[in-house]
Amino acid sequence: MITRKIKPEEVKRTEELFSVSFDSSYNNEETPMELYQKYISAPESREQEHCLERFAAFEDDDKTMMSCFIVQPFEIRFDGHKEKMTGIGGVATLPQYRKRGGIRACFSTSLPYMYEQGAAFSYLYPFSTSYYRKFGYEICCKRHSYRIALSHIPAYLISGACHLLEQHTKTDAMRDIPLIYRSWLEKYNMMVEDMDYDYRFIETANPFKDQVFTYVYRSKKGEALGFMTFKCDISPEHRSIECSRFFYINKEGLQGLLTLAKSFAADYRHISFSLPEDMPLEQVMPEWSMGAVSCNSIPGGMVRVINVEKVLQDARYIGNGELSIEISDPFISQNSGVFTVTFRDGKCKEIAKGKEAPDIALPISAFSALITGGHDTNTVPLWEGVTIYGDMTDISRVFYKKAVHIATYF
Repeated sequence: MITRKIKPEEVKRTEELFSVSFDSSYNNEETPMELYQKYISAPESREQEHCLERFAAFEDDDKTMMSCFIVQPFEIRFDGHKEKMTGIGGVATLPQYRKRGGIRACFSTSLPYMYEQGAAFSYLYPFSTSYYRKFGYEICCKRHSYRIALSHIPAYLISGACHLLEQHTKTDAMRDIPLIYRSWLEKYNMMVEDMDYDYRFIETANPFKDQVFTYVYRSKKGEALGFMTFKCDISPEHRSIECSRFFYINKEGLQGLLTLAKSFAADYRHISFSLPEDMPLEQVMPEWSMGAVSCNSIPGGMVRVINVEKVLQDARYIGNGELSIEISDPFISQNSGVFTVTFRDGKCKEIAKGKEAPDIALPISAFSALITGGHDTNTVPLWEGVTIYGDMTDISRVFYKKAVHIATYF
């Protein structure tokens, strides 16, 4: 088996593998090089711009592609810093080559490459959490998935209004929607730095043709306070408003969006959307009984630290202290060993790597999830492979609950 980054003429083949693995139709008449040239000359997405950032496993002939995945570059926020992150997507293996270790080989090759390229983190949305734990990924955070009966939404006293994204409102939307998104970007670890092509949905919006609707709520003073994108499920068993984007800045923004949803109550039953864990709706929705509101906690993807020293350098700590952390990483040798971090006023002052007796030992997967901040300190002793030697008070200054959320899918 040969594992490497793909060549320009192999971009199309990776997309053919994706179509088989994800049961999606793929009918592209362009030649492999025509497709590649189109992507690099006028990319319409991050995936197209970085179309050669894909790894594949081949038979020994170095031509027969068996497995592949995408390694997209992102910038994310972590404890007040901008960090490089790789987003793993499009993981695909042709059926006749499954159980041959192609994806494992791709990770074995790509993870050291990510380190060399300066990535601090990697992220993915798993088909199986247990499968990706083998490569050092762990559940990062959770999100709350809400389903609200439109008839139970109160009649809020709001003075603003919602505005549909259509041809003559695109200029205002292009100003307001990034503003709302960036209010979350400043708050949450793992939120992705936005790029121009992240807002192509504004430029291409055609709600009357596509039946995809984006509304921006603005206050009476014209302040943009929330936006949502949705489609209506018209099937008799559902009759619901399904949101793919749902962002708001404050209580008025949330109530404005819910007020718009309530206006659909004559024709639809529910609205569904997801929010970060720290945005509960109990004080906004007074009725929760008899099916008025349902809320499910859902894992929001898996994270992996690519560069332990970089992450420890930029992490935010509580107060002053020192902690020796023993980490095992079978894929990136630079991450294995004992790291002693000294911090003052919540910031790293020094990192030493050596043979000091550790206060805590943990695999890279547990370290990744805990340092990101998606879990409380009291969960640390429960993690698989974690051994505590020191004082939990010291550990709690390094591993503690933070605001974590990611709203970008890949």
